[in-house]
Amino acid sequence: RPDPLMHPQEVAEAFTRLLQSGKILAMGVSNFLPSTTDMLHQYIPVSFNQIECSLFARAAFEDGTLAHCLQHQIIPMAWAPLGGGIISDESHPRFRSIWECCNQLAEKYQTGVNQILVAWLLRHPSGILPVLGTTKFERLLQAKEAQEIQLEAEDWFSLLEAAKGEVVA
Repeated sequence: RPDPLMHPQEVAEAFTRLLQSGKILAMGVSNFLPSTTDMLHQYIPVSFNQIECSLFARAAFEDGTLAHCLQHQIIPMAWAPLGGGIISDESHPRFRSIWECCNQLAEKYQTGVNQILVAWLLRHPSGILPVLGTTKFERLLQAKEAQEIQLEAEDWFSLLEAAKGEVVA
């Protein structure tokens, strides 16, 4: 995780020793912004950045994090890819529009809402890997099913518009 006291050279030296000893295969970070990743990346290759990313947590789409991952071939790993349960929170200000859009698309693609939410992430060109954090076999199957869904661009943007509550054209 980001550490305001991080010395990138020291971190890189420690990770280089771990890589050389075979204890790790790659270097990953969690919740790093592009500038912090670049600071570390100048000393050691960063392969992964685990970030909060979902239709409900879209900062990575807007703050340059996903573009940075794409540019530097860093694989983004999305924690809480289903929004941490927000999809079932009727008090959420965008609940109705998101729920309706998800259901329409679930019907169109003959699947479920969770599969649509994961497919939305998978559609991004940065290669987002959803981290499900579940022990429920059903959720794992849903994520597998989501890999088969190729959301059309207009469907992807309709979900984004439902989440933002505004046209994003």
